Amino acid sequence: MKRLSIIAVLVVAAASTPAAAQSCQGYTPFAVAPLRVTGDLVFGDNTTQYGASFAGGQAQPGLFGGVSVAGLKADNVDETAKSLGVFGGFSVAVSPTYPGLEFCPVASFDHTWFPDVAGTSVSANTVTLGGAIGRSLAASPTLNIVPFVDLRWVHASVSAGDADGSDSAGQLGLGAGFVFSKTFTVRPVLLVPIAQDGASTAFGISVGFNFGK
Repeated sequence: MKRLSIIAVLVVAAASTPAAAQSCQGYTPFAVAPLRVTGDLVFGDNTTQYGASFAGGQAQPGLFGGVSVAGLKADNVDETAKSLGVFGGFSVAVSPTYPGLEFCPVASFDHTWFPDVAGTSVSANTVTLGGAIGRSLAASPTLNIVPFVDLRWVHASVSAGDADGSDSAGQLGLGAGFVFSKTFTVRPVLLVPIAQDGASTAFGISVGFNFGK
């Protein structure tokens, strides 16, 4: 097991967890519809992650949170790593002068089960803490564009049999959500590594649907 490569994979996977916030992360506000289902894909260096989440939140400003499941496939590895996670945050309107602009403190926790290495079980816990800011801009009566920036500190701890290790790094998310008819979102994002030796920028795309009254 290469420590650096696993830590880099965990940083990308955790920071790309579908946090399903509000305008601060490129989605339609929960004030429009308080529940959301999301599916996403992330293409990293020799890895592909796919996942889904279910989230809910209060009208702005307010708490939001949810749960996620994901699979992580590495090139030349037959088996897929699997993870379960929880996430949450709090959305705050930045200023009445800039309607639609939100800031959100955000956090997440994920547990990942990797394929066994030489008969040894490998698992990891990953925590992220950070903040995101975004603004919803009306492009037409049926389309809003929601650019956002998401900056995270990521701490990953890996356990392999009797051995363990941990590391921390950063991740910058840059993207924009395209919100159709107030409820359907297509959200591309670039995930830029910070202080991650050997890591490269990943690309992700999410599709979300808000519902409920």
